[in-house]
Amino acid sequence: MKKSTLIFITLSLLFFGFGIMTFQDAIPKKKEERIYIAISKHFPYIIEKRLGGLTIIFKDTNEKMKPTNSEFFSKIESIDKFWAKEYLILTTNKVIILDKNKIIIDEIKFKNQKEKEFIKTYFDIKEIT
Repeated sequence: MKKSTLIFITLSLLFFGFGIMTFQDAIPKKKEERIYIAISKHFPYIIEKRLGGLTIIFKDTNEKMKPTNSEFFSKIESIDKFWAKEYLILTTNKVIILDKNKIIIDEIKFKNQKEKEFIKTYFDIKEIT
């Protein structure tokens, strides 16, 4: 086998490997749909479709963030985690959602242990006992 053919095959495999790694990074994490949809009504942003991808619009300031398609889900996850630290309280059998005045605006009871584990891991918050 020629040296140039070997180099071409090696480079092709490297590019293919980097492509797969980038694709895996861009895939959103699996969510518990029922609980995520119920909580998402209270998120501080809305998502707007645009020709070039998706835009994150913050409700309070109308500030727009236009992440690339590959970084969109990681941005959403980091915004969600930052928001949850201040506005979510995890208890034994429910999650409590607060407003900016720390008044309870919603409570969502868990239907199963998976939903509770999702809240713990996705939002990275600890249970209050």
